Amino acid sequence: MKYFNLILICLLTFSSCNKQSQENKEPTDIQIEVVDNDIDVYANPNTFTDVEKLKIGDLAPQLVIDKWYNTPPINEFESGKLYVVEFWASWCQPCRKSIPHLNKLQAEFADDLTIIGVAASERKGAIALEKLLASKKTAISYPIAF
Repeated sequence: MKYFNLILICLLTFSSCNKQSQENKEPTDIQIEVVDNDIDVYANPNTFTDVEKLKIGDLAPQLVIDKWYNTPPINEFESGKLYVVEFWASWCQPCRKSIPHLNKLQAEFADDLTIIGVAASERKGAIALEKLLASKKTAISYPIAF
């Protein structure tokens, strides 16, 4: 809860600072040039026609995973256990910044919680992911799926 409050305070502060700075500036035409044509854009889930919408209380769908890291394969979700499934990519800096926080949560609530990091958008396949996992700088203590 304290993290939610901190995030909320940061968003409100940023919002008011941004509003004040916009009021003090004259409008200008800003053009943004896209330099990288290989930008990953996540799909709008509202456009998925073949995916049945889940309701509260529905069973989670099965994960279809090619390869598991840091764990034996997780073939089913255990009843009564909480799972956090995070979809991420090794090239995504905000995703990488969340790793220490997820490590801490996994350690603190290990008996009741399993965090699963699903590397679902790797540009170069498993190679970049495996390089990141082998790095001494990035220790990941929870299961990773590709």
